[in-house]
Amino acid sequence: MDKAENKDLKKDIGEIAKVASPSKVARWLATDDGQEVLSRVMDDDFAGMEREGELYIDPSEIPSDKMHKQIMQRINGRKLRRTLLRVAAVLIPFIFITGLYWMISSRVDLFGTEEYTEIYVPKGEQLQMAFQDGSKVFLNSDTRLKYPRKFGLGDRRVYLEGEGYFMVEKNPDRPFVVSVNGGEVKVLGTSFNVNAYPGAEEVTLLLDKGKIDWITPARKNYAMKPGDKLVYNLANGKCTISANTDAKELTGWKNDIIIFRNTSLESALTTLQRWYNVEFSITDTSLLKYSFTLESGKSSLDEILKEMEMVSPVQFIPGKDTITVSRK
Repeated sequence: MDKAENKDLKKDIGEIAKVASPSKVARWLATDDGQEVLSRVMDDDFAGMEREGELYIDPSEIPSDKMHKQIMQRINGRKLRRTLLRVAAVLIPFIFITGLYWMISSRVDLFGTEEYTEIYVPKGEQLQMAFQDGSKVFLNSDTRLKYPRKFGLGDRRVYLEGEGYFMVEKNPDRPFVVSVNGGEVKVLGTSFNVNAYPGAEEVTLLLDKGKIDWITPARKNYAMKPGDKLVYNLANGKCTISANTDAKELTGWKNDIIIFRNTSLESALTTLQRWYNVEFSITDTSLLKYSFTLESGKSSLDEILKEMEMVSPVQFIPGKDTITVSRK
């Protein structure tokens, strides 16, 4: 084949490549006719190279090379898209899980590593606070509470020394637990009062609404219903539950009301010490047999002591640092 014929063949193939899609040209080149034409062109090109003694390069590319490049570009594009899809299939769940973890972790202590914070309410003061789950607590005077900034995935546990009235947000999967004096109050969603001061002989619980379980240090369980009052003796482990109790008597403190119902002088003075941050000195222990019943709003200490003097043979003598309790 001479150069003129070779150029005509190249021109024909080029024209075909312009009007036909690469896939159609590739299919035609795969036929016997296409292979024969392509072989003739390549043979003539190599012959020309040998005649001239140097490498001959036609500035116009063979259409098959163009098709090869286009095909490879499409293949590489598809490979890239498949790779990106595979990467996305891995990264998207990872990003989602990471975001979900961050969101949950900001609200919940996932691994139970959260340190506890301790708060103390001095004598003569009271405090109301809310937990991150929406639960609330009123803390009475001379009370200490330890709680985490974020509750764990298991229970919602706090530690109480003193008296507190809790209003717990309901969550059956994460019970609220108040640990006191070796025992614990297990709560699902409830309003209740806990009185468990250090050094006291008893733990007293009052359930306003909902349901709680008192679990003793020996892990014995006592279920309570609304209106129940539970008194647990720490020394002998005796537990008594009274139904239909006057809740106001035990919870009036959170509304700044002092209520004594046949309360011994010793217990009354202990309450007044916490409420007003004062000290009492008893000169005659026989006075401890007297008990008091009274109800007073946010009155001054002097007013309350005068009421107690009116119904008993007891008198209160103010001193520099303490108030002396003596017989009239």
